[in-house]
Amino acid sequence: PTKPSVAAPVLPPKPATLAPTPGVAQRPPLTADEIQMQKWKTLADRGDIEAAYQLGVKYRTGYNSQIADIKGEVIHFNKELGIHYLYQAASRGHYSAIISLIAALEGPTNLDLRGIVKILNTKMMQGDVEAKRSLGKIYMDGIGVNKDETKAFQYINEAAAVGDIGAISLMSTIYFKGLCGQGKNLDLAEQYALQVDHFEGDKDLWGPTRLAAIAGQRQDSARFLKYTERAAKLGDTPSQCIMGQLYIKGNGVPQNRETAIYWFSLAASNGNAYSIEQLASILERPLLH
Repeated sequence: PTKPSVAAPVLPPKPATLAPTPGVAQRPPLTADEIQMQKWKTLADRGDIEAAYQLGVKYRTGYNSQIADIKGEVIHFNKELGIHYLYQAASRGHYSAIISLIAALEGPTNLDLRGIVKILNTKMMQGDVEAKRSLGKIYMDGIGVNKDETKAFQYINEAAAVGDIGAISLMSTIYFKGLCGQGKNLDLAEQYALQVDHFEGDKDLWGPTRLAAIAGQRQDSARFLKYTERAAKLGDTPSQCIMGQLYIKGNGVPQNRETAIYWFSLAASNGNAYSIEQLASILERPLLH
């Protein structure tokens, strides 16, 4: 007998490729940093403390991210998420996460740091200079403990004396703001800031931004411009905004509309609200000939 024929299965139609909707901005492809961030987040959410640490550092220091309505690459920061993931790793004993977490925290916190302080004390007794500096910051800012200006200054000063760059920057802050029972001293603040700047070079924004702030308080317009421009070129958004203000008003530099637009555009591309407003205002004004 002849076998009955079997009808071929009816497959569902292949979905049509949707064309981009006119007038709607399309999100650019993910950057390498964004792809890595997604991988770390998956691992961190499963309890991987190394992934949580890496994720926290990236959120704290910034990673390359694409924003659909802004052309080009921008640096994305999220301090709250940075602290969240650093604490996730630090609370389980990840030492690098502990150091980064203390550097990120400012002032009193609701986080339970008792275990972290115990680890830092043990490390300090073993001669670890990062632990000494971190404990100094904890006591200076009252992070999870009662403030103790004497201990704070002692620990930070001792760590700075053996060349710890983080402690040296804190010494600059102490004298810049007059903390830990020390009087405000811009000369000492500058000396410590110059040490940091010499060590870090163009790898870090802290040096030029602190030196610009010191020059600003001294009303030294030449040095203020020098360090602000350098920080702006290194990508510091507030410094880019300041450069735009200087050029649009002609403060310390020749008034130059195009240069002001350039700096405001850079700051605006990083989401600076004031620069966005200023840019719109400048572009609305007719050019005077």
